[in-house]
Amino acid sequence: MRRYGWMLAVFLLLTGCAPAVSVEETSAGRPTTTPPPTATVYVTVEPEPTEVPPDALLAARNTFFTTSGICASCHTGSTDEAGADVSIDSQWRSTLMANAARDPYWQAELARLEITDGIDGAEAEAFCAGCHTPMASYSALQTGSQLELLGDGALAESHPEHDLAMDGVSCAVCHQITDANLGFPASYSGGYEIEEQSSAEGRSAFGSFEAAESDRAAMRAVSGFVPEQSQHLQQAEFCATCHTLYTPVYTSQGGTEELFPSQTPYFEWFYSEYRQTASCQDCHMPEAQGSVRLTNQDTPLRVPFQQHTFVGGNTYVLSILDAYQDDLQATASLQHFRRTYEALIKQLETDTAAVSLENSAIVDTWMRLDLLVENFAGHKFPTGYSSRRAWIHLRVTDAAGELVFESGAWEPSGQIQGDDFDETGVSYEPHYDQITSSDQVQIYETIPVDSAGEVTTVSLYAAARAKDNRLLPAGFNLDRAYRDFAIYSEAAEDENFLGGEDHIRYLFDTRGFNEPFTVQAELLFQPVGYRWITDMSGVEAQGSQQFLSYTESIPPVPEHLSSFTAEIVKGN
Repeated sequence: MRRYGWMLAVFLLLTGCAPAVSVEETSAGRPTTTPPPTATVYVTVEPEPTEVPPDALLAARNTFFTTSGICASCHTGSTDEAGADVSIDSQWRSTLMANAARDPYWQAELARLEITDGIDGAEAEAFCAGCHTPMASYSALQTGSQLELLGDGALAESHPEHDLAMDGVSCAVCHQITDANLGFPASYSGGYEIEEQSSAEGRSAFGSFEAAESDRAAMRAVSGFVPEQSQHLQQAEFCATCHTLYTPVYTSQGGTEELFPSQTPYFEWFYSEYRQTASCQDCHMPEAQGSVRLTNQDTPLRVPFQQHTFVGGNTYVLSILDAYQDDLQATASLQHFRRTYEALIKQLETDTAAVSLENSAIVDTWMRLDLLVENFAGHKFPTGYSSRRAWIHLRVTDAAGELVFESGAWEPSGQIQGDDFDETGVSYEPHYDQITSSDQVQIYETIPVDSAGEVTTVSLYAAARAKDNRLLPAGFNLDRAYRDFAIYSEAAEDENFLGGEDHIRYLFDTRGFNEPFTVQAELLFQPVGYRWITDMSGVEAQGSQQFLSYTESIPPVPEHLSSFTAEIVKGN
C-alpha cells in the first residue's frame, strides 16, 4: 500500500515530529466507540423505480478508478419504503463532495495561492488535490508525478485526467479506501490508503453489505470492482482522513517547518458526548426509511441504507453552483441542486443551533436580556474552514416601533455592522460575555493569524488562531482540549461559555422610550464571510476574478438558523 498523504509525510519528516495529539489518540485501539450498523437483508415488495435523470454524469476510467457515470449505470432508480428517491447518483451529484473540484471558492483560493509571495504554487496544488481531485491526484502519484491543476493542468478540459479530476470525491475513491491507520495522525490531511495493486479478481470496493457471488461478478463486469463487506466506512475516522486537515505554514519568504490545524471536526466530535451516540455518517448520511434496493437490477433489498446526501452547511457555494451550472461544468440539474439546498436549509434550521431568551428584567430604565445559544451539532459550530461564522442579531423596539437597541445588523453585501474584521480587515471582534453597546456583536468564528501575528485570510499563511469562540458540542471536555482545537480569546475565560451552549447578557438604557418593548433576536450563519470575499478583490488571477464575478450577482447574505420574539414590560 502507498500512503496518499505524501505531502504531510514530507513535512513531518522535515520537522521530526507529528501534529500534536493526545495520549488517547495514539493508544493501541482506534479512537472510536461508534457501533457499526447491522447488515441485514429484508425481502419485501420491490419499490417502484424512478426515472433516470437526463443529466449525464462523467464516464471515464483508468487502472485505479472509474467515474460516477459508470457506477450510476446500475446504482440508480432506488426508492425507500416511503416512496422517496434515494438513488445514490441523484443524491450525490449535487453535493459539495461531488463538486469538490468545481467549488468556485476553492478554485479562487487556489489561484490566489499561485501568486502569493512565498508560497510554492505547485506544492499548494498537490496538497489540495489530494482531497478535492483525489482520483486524478492519486493516479498521478502512482506514476511518480504530482498533479497540476491550474493553467493546462487537470482543471482544463484538454488534460487527459480532466474527467477524473472533475468528478470530485467520487464513488471509486471512498469505496476503495482501506481501514489502515484510520483515526491516527498518519491518516489525516488526505492520508487515506488505497490498494496499489489489482488482484486477479478485480479491485475491492468496500461497503456495508455482503454481496452474492452473482452480484460480485456483475459489478466486476461493469466497473472492474468487486464488492467486499467492511464496516470501516461507517466510522467517523473514515471521514477524518480529509476533514482533519493540517496545512503547511508559509510566510512571504517561504515555507516553515510548522503545520496549522486548519480543520478539526473529528477531534471536536471525539471529545464530545456525540462520540458515544453518533458518527459523522449518522447526521450527514441519514438512513432511508425502511429497505432499499441499491441498484436497478434484481438485487436484494437492504436496510439500513445510509443516503448519499452529505448534507453540510455551505449553502453559499451550492447557490453559485446552481446559478452557474454550465460555467462550472456541473452534472447536476436545477432540481438536484434545489433538493440538496432544501436539505441543507432544513438541517440548519432544525438540527444545528438555536437562540432563546432565558431571563429579562427592567431595573429603573435599564433593560437586561439573558440569551441562551445552543449547539446541536456533533462538533464546533461553525466547523471546518475559517470563512464560516455565526452571529446574534438582536433588535429591540418600543411601543411606537422606535428602535431602542440593535446589535448584529447586516448589510445586503453580507457585511456585519459593528464587526471590526469586516470594517478593517486587520482587527477583529472580541468574544463577549456581556454586550452594552450597539457596535458590539457576538460572532462565533475563527480568526487565523500568520507567523507575524497579523490577521490573514490566505489559507496557507495561517499559523495560529487569535480567536476561536465557535460554539462547542454538547459534553465537550474543556480540560482535555489540547491546543489544536482549544478555545482562544476571551471565550477561554468566559464561565458562561460551555459545552453545547453559550449564555450572553445584553444590558442597555431604555430612557426616553415607552413600554411594552418588543425583543427580536435571530441566530444567523454565513458560510463565506464578507472579508473572505473582499480580500480577493485585489488578486489578479483568473480563478479569483471569476469567483468575484459570481459574488456580484449572489452576495453572501446569511442563512437564518433560529429566532424568537418577546414582549417585555417592567416587572415581568
